[in-house]
Amino acid sequence: MPGTIRRVTAPSILLVEDNPLHVRLVSAMLSEVWPGFEDLHLARRLDEAVAMLAEVMPDCVLLDLVLPDADGLEAVNVMLAAGPDVPIVVLSSYDDDEMALRAVNEGAQDYLVKGSVDSYELGRSIRFGIQRHEARTDAVTGEVLAFPGQRITAHTVANAGRRVLGATLIDTDGVIERATSEAAGLFGQGLEDLIGSPLRDSIHRDDRSSWDEAVKSIGEDTGAVSEIELCVHDGSDVDRAVVVRIKPMCGADGTIDSLLVTYAESIATESDAPEGTQVAMSDWIG
Repeated sequence: MPGTIRRVTAPSILLVEDNPLHVRLVSAMLSEVWPGFEDLHLARRLDEAVAMLAEVMPDCVLLDLVLPDADGLEAVNVMLAAGPDVPIVVLSSYDDDEMALRAVNEGAQDYLVKGSVDSYELGRSIRFGIQRHEARTDAVTGEVLAFPGQRITAHTVANAGRRVLGATLIDTDGVIERATSEAAGLFGQGLEDLIGSPLRDSIHRDDRSSWDEAVKSIGEDTGAVSEIELCVHDGSDVDRAVVVRIKPMCGADGTIDSLLVTYAESIATESDAPEGTQVAMSDWIG
């Protein structure tokens, strides 16, 4: 039911839009949601938006997909790379379910179609997008988990001498939501094939019961961590032994809504990183 968004302080918004009519419309909608709203910054080109990110540091980006210097999901990818700490809500003329899904998979928090949303829906999408982005934390360490287009800049190797081989984020049904390019290589699959598939299918059948028990042991305990050694398929006839670490991830309500699964080498070597090494995991995609 439409109403007023309850937020003590109105968010700072960077609107990336080159159509003056749409700029006026969005500005009016934001003022309706947050009376007296003034913290709106405008970029008419993608390169202008990228330059403004560092100066403005907005709470959220409203992004059109058709710009003078970009068209389609390129805009999402560029903005994510330029401002990984800023949530993006796409506001597009494309009424395309496939495009919307792809945009969210690339890392946008939401996808709205121009002319199909009212002020309340726009405000709610912005608020929820900010909350989801900020509150997606590691249930054990409280560390914010980076999302698609971002870099995991502080992913700690938990076991001495074990090199991290990749990471996936799975939902509570075990379906892969996001993955690093390293994980795709580990499984011998393309990212598009890996994302949306059950992780269990990539585990050797003899180890699936161990996997099930490890996941079950976490239950509703946000502080639980499971670690097991098992074999995964690498796209060939040879299965690869890895150490799998499963950590619960919490949503905005503090309950577990996904699991972060990290893969490390099974046997330590002298050349591997020592305990506590910080490893940058690039190309987090989903």
